Amino acid sequence: MNTNEQPATELPERLRIDAVEALTEAARQTLDQGQPLRLDGQGVRDTDTAGLQLLAMLRREAERRGQPMTLDPVSPTLESGLQRLGLEGHVQDSANPPGS
Repeated sequence: MNTNEQPATELPERLRIDAVEALTEAARQTLDQGQPLRLDGQGVRDTDTAGLQLLAMLRREAERRGQPMTLDPVSPTLESGLQRLGLEGHVQDSANPPGS
């Protein structure tokens, strides 16, 4: 790991609408610093549509800025939620599918 690289941001256990504002702010700070956005979803145990859509929005924002975003590892709950909404391809790196 690059010594200047930020550690992965751990997604909250409850990736729900009440977590969106704080996670958005943390992600934007990382992107503003020119750092790759690295998210750790292994601890996610509960999701809602707003939390899942936020991940898709963060991916688009990172791409718009020309910066990578990774989501790894992914909990079974998070993986299921992304699949249920058809967002897995919009959030996860095709080179790093869930369960890899």
